[in-house]
Amino acid sequence: MKENRAKYYREKMNRLEEQLLSENRQYFDELRSYMLFSSLLYDEGDINEQIYVLANDLLAAQADGITAVEFFGNEPKQMADELISNMPKSTWKERGQLVLLVFGILWGIKLISNFGRTGTVMINPLSYLFDVVLAGVAVTMVFLIAQKSVYAGNTWISKNSSQIILMITVFVIFITGSVSGSFLIPDLWRIVIPYPFDLAAILLLCIFTGAWILFRKMTEFSPLLFVLFTYALIGGIQRYAVAHQQESKPLFVALPIVVVLAAFVLYLIWNRRIIKNKSNF
Repeated sequence: MKENRAKYYREKMNRLEEQLLSENRQYFDELRSYMLFSSLLYDEGDINEQIYVLANDLLAAQADGITAVEFFGNEPKQMADELISNMPKSTWKERGQLVLLVFGILWGIKLISNFGRTGTVMINPLSYLFDVVLAGVAVTMVFLIAQKSVYAGNTWISKNSSQIILMITVFVIFITGSVSGSFLIPDLWRIVIPYPFDLAAILLLCIFTGAWILFRKMTEFSPLLFVLFTYALIGGIQRYAVAHQQESKPLFVALPIVVVLAAFVLYLIWNRRIIKNKSNF
């Protein structure tokens, strides 16, 4: 599978990079970052394979006493652009899968947040489509910022503080736009999901998302499961309480707080175990 191929070369790259001298490692790390952030529309496996070949060549040159600058030259950006331009772009099917993954996560979080409120679940399709446009612009801006900051020299964008400010600005614009859209976009084609069908819909969403992440072994999305299941459980408790007119009872007031605290503790324990396993690897 292409995902396994990309991961295979990524892991081999990481092992080779550890063998590079500090000066060569910095040069290679910048080259690698620039190529990855410049290849949004290219096949990740091909990009990682090309970067792995570069790392392998650099390691061989290092063994002969040749530095990265002497081997690759003083124009790494130009070299990277030429390499990328000669590589095949990803297929429309692969781009569609990436888009569906990003937007699926976005819509899932939005749906779960709606579910986590009291009252009937109501979906505004126009608001969801507006979030798609916002997410597309935000992702493009993040990649551009990361790409432009690699070989920026002494310009303002090369500073970490400037990059952080830009990233936070993009994030704030996205959140502000999404929240504003929820209130300002006309509710023309409202979709209402009554109780208990909302519980069934969220249960299916949790099962599908969890199975997808576990089956594809997408460990980078594992924290998403904590957010998903926590919101779903809180929403389920609130739905049950409202449907049975028990929302004012102390038990149903305290349960959501207990769930959030328990999820937070479990996440800390789980994350600490992952870090410990990696350090022992």
